[in-house]
Amino acid sequence: MISALRGPWNASDGLPPATTSSERLAAREASMSSVPRALFVTYGGGHAKMLIPVIRDLQRRGWDDLVVLGATTAGPELRAAGIATVGYRDLVRPGDDDALRYGVELLAGSHDPRTGISKEESTAYLGLSFEDLVDRLGESEARDRYARYGRHAFLQLGPMRRAIELWRPDVVVATTSPKSERAALRVAQEMGIPTVRIEDVLGLHPRIHPAFVPDVIADVVCVGSRIAATNVVAAGVPESHVRLTGNPSFDRLAALAPSAGVALRRRIGLDDEGSLVLFTAEEDEAPALRDLVAAIEAAVPRARIAVRRHPNFRHAEPDVYLGVPKARVTLLDEEPLDVVLSAADVVLSVSSTTAIEAILRGRPLIQLGPGTGIYDTALLSVDDLPLYRHGAALLATDTDSLGHAVKRALTDGPALAARARELFVPPGDSARRVADEIVAIARQA
Repeated sequence: MISALRGPWNASDGLPPATTSSERLAAREASMSSVPRALFVTYGGGHAKMLIPVIRDLQRRGWDDLVVLGATTAGPELRAAGIATVGYRDLVRPGDDDALRYGVELLAGSHDPRTGISKEESTAYLGLSFEDLVDRLGESEARDRYARYGRHAFLQLGPMRRAIELWRPDVVVATTSPKSERAALRVAQEMGIPTVRIEDVLGLHPRIHPAFVPDVIADVVCVGSRIAATNVVAAGVPESHVRLTGNPSFDRLAALAPSAGVALRRRIGLDDEGSLVLFTAEEDEAPALRDLVAAIEAAVPRARIAVRRHPNFRHAEPDVYLGVPKARVTLLDEEPLDVVLSAADVVLSVSSTTAIEAILRGRPLIQLGPGTGIYDTALLSVDDLPLYRHGAALLATDTDSLGHAVKRALTDGPALAARARELFVPPGDSARRVADEIVAIARQA
């Protein structure tokens, strides 16, 4: 097993020989381009943020033949960063009338214009994805599966085959969602095209991924921690395929000054002797904050408690959401996340990826177990991101233990934070490491 953090591994270590179809090779030769073509496939804004710094790194190296397929909200996120994208609408071709009818049928329950996604893109995405389901399962079973799982029913093998045949990449790079990305990696492997997968968190099979979602073992799997490396190997990925690169979306944390949160602490009236306990909320429904606040105040009377909600879940009015006087809790929705983490002395989370950012920022982390009553465990569970099992976080099993955990985190914070950080690749150079792996494997094609 992988026991120590390493820099980028030699991309030829343990990798199977890459094969190249004669048709794809002829197309590349015809283009007279000496730069390999990479096809990136990503779904959702969070995963797009992992790819943006990698794409920019490759562009600085002269890789100007990049095709970036940004599905759903990944498209607007990438374009806002100045990166040109393609989408499912670019995969539509003559004869797709049935697929587009499916798309129109499903559009009403799935399209939100506030996301920045066009109706044309949503129609193409839903239609081609559902038609692929029909082709593989038959219409009756496809409808049953969609009724049960919604878009999680999709595994777009047909559309991703179209994409690869259309753009003929030398390497396919994808993030970890179970739909377009998983399908792209699987089809690329069937076609003998090298593949790179970038894990976002701990390399686990999330509960929201249905059992029928297949595991895909890419030629290179980039992970951000020893925890993730161990998990993907346990899931069947050969150790020789795993690279400890770090998560490119966290590289920005390396540029933060130690004093990044000082001004915010002063602005909310916190002096040098005070402590800021930050809760990063993850769902739209108001959590049971009253007991949480009472437990922290009883354990650390001078502590200031702050809440920062996920950007997608800020619909409830602050007074209704908090359920306690504003004098006792500060809502920090509008402050930059990096600054808020820098200002905090302790961070509380259930299973948000913000928990990993807190660790990388050197803040002690407490995970809130089901006994704290914060969320319905059917929605969120601490075991969706079990950092506490690896010594990277303290676990509060109920409100009584939460008070003790906050006291310990404030007393032993530096030691707890240092132990947690040892498990993760430090931020700052992850994008370059991932780009190095893409370059290395593309050269083998």
